Parts: sequence; structure tokens; C-alpha cells
Amino acid sequence: MKKKRIAIFASGKGTNAKKLIDHFRNNVTAEISLLSCNNEKAEVLSIAAAEKIPSILISKNDSPQKIISELKNHAI
Repeated sequence: MKKKRIAIFASGKGTNAKKLIDHFRNNVTAEISLLSCNNEKAEVLSIAAAEKIPSILISKNDSPQKIISELKNHAI
């Protein structure tokens, strides 16, 4: 069975993102595969990097289609 790939949307310190990452770390059905963030200075980006989870920066000016395209590019 192929694991479901999950994206986290976060913009701050990353405490909730870290809990999600920890929860899915050894999950056999799903994995955190991408972090999407709208704040280039957010601490959550460091958490993603330390966990070897790719991250993307999005802007409030990005169209929904661009965001969906990024998710598809990461097989989310």
C-alpha cells in the first residue's frame, strides 16, 4: 500500500507542525511530505529542514492554481 503524502501549512514557530511530524514519523499509511509556509522567517522552516521535509514559500498573492500546482509537483 502506497503511503498518503501530506502537506502542512504553517507560518510560525512550528509547535503544531512538529507534533504532526512526530505523530506521522513511523506511520505506515501516511507521511508528512511537504511544508508550505507564507513567512520566510518562520521557525517552522528550520524544523522542516531538520526533519528533511521539503518546504515551499507561498505568498498571499499566489493564485490557488499556483499552490495546487506546487502540491501536485510534490505528489500531495
